[in-house]
Amino acid sequence: MIHWTRQIKEVLSSQDALQTAENAGPLEEIEFWKNRCADLSGISEQLDKPGVKRITKILELAKSSYVGPFLKLSGQIKVCSFDEIFVTYSHGNFGIQSKSKA
Repeated sequence: MIHWTRQIKEVLSSQDALQTAENAGPLEEIEFWKNRCADLSGISEQLDKPGVKRITKILELAKSSYVGPFLKLSGQIKVCSFDEIFVTYSHGNFGIQSKSKA
């Protein structure tokens, strides 16, 4: 749970870190956001797996101090992945395939 929380924090904190050069064009930025969307969608799908849900439920029942921050970050991943998919598709399909319902 601690490891997952740390990984989710890393992904969310890189949200504003567009890693293209300042002189990069719009195609590089589109590629960055395509990759970002795929990463968030993948994490969101993993968080929905039965094993993750089972562990989360057990830790909730045990009143673990780790489950609160994990659930908060999990919720942020789901919001970010939905928002980014929605924005991407509303501005044109850039070849992103997602199972999320946008």
